[in-house]
Amino acid sequence: MVNPSKIRPGLPSQGNSIFEGGFGSSNAPLLNNPIFKPLKGDIHKDYVGENVLSTVEYTVIKKKMVNQLATLGDRVKGLILYGSIAKGDGFYIPGESDIDFYLVVDGDDILETYEKITRIIEGFRTEPLFAPLLDLRVVEEEDIRPQPYNALGTILALGASKGEVLLGENVLQDVEFPGTVIKEVTKALIVNSYVSYTDILTGGHGLDPYGIALEGGEHVLACAHAYLAYEGETERVRYELPEIFQQHYGNSTNFDADTVLEAHRYRLGIQKIDPEEFIHQAFKFCKAIKKQISHE
Repeated sequence: MVNPSKIRPGLPSQGNSIFEGGFGSSNAPLLNNPIFKPLKGDIHKDYVGENVLSTVEYTVIKKKMVNQLATLGDRVKGLILYGSIAKGDGFYIPGESDIDFYLVVDGDDILETYEKITRIIEGFRTEPLFAPLLDLRVVEEEDIRPQPYNALGTILALGASKGEVLLGENVLQDVEFPGTVIKEVTKALIVNSYVSYTDILTGGHGLDPYGIALEGGEHVLACAHAYLAYEGETERVRYELPEIFQQHYGNSTNFDADTVLEAHRYRLGIQKIDPEEFIHQAFKFCKAIKKQISHE
């Protein structure tokens, strides 16, 4: 029988997160761990830190996932690679970017299907470099629909609808994502991120200042990403955020666009920060984004 602790159930159209690796809300891999000393340097597409993956290993993960899930046969209605890896070279950083899979399965005998998928994913857990980068989202075919109340699920489905089909077909390509729904779900994501970071600041959650600062960086990127989608930039990936945000809002008096670049560089481990100062800076940014959407 499937172990419930191995699956975090999601809302309809969000899917079940069978496996998410890494730290925080975006599955930050080894390089982002606070135990690594921050490195000096500039971000570029070929940047690879010590003990992280190259582009070759991403191909290995992709092929291994396809081969393993293909054993499910007709249960798989569609396996889609989406996010930065799907967009190709120049849109992801080896070792920093995670690899996102969206799996649509037949709803019949669903518990047996989850058992099979869980056993497959257990194999990835034994790979210390693969595990932190892997994100597999599973949804039943009949649950594919955008829902205003289901913010994360709708955004993930929207991203997957534009991804690369690895097995079956893109069962999301005909799903409509009205602009009004996108506005609602991205607003919800921004508010949720702000509330979540506020909870961390008030509760601590056992984190030291560097851990809280790292979480702050994650929430800055989450708010920035959601705000771009709110404004219609729905196909952007995290690698693009600093540049795009600077282009669009570099002169904004409503929020500091430089905070996005600092959050991204700190997340990569290539910029030193004063944690206490950045914690305040991150909170100020998230609050300003939340205020901005409340006025629009």
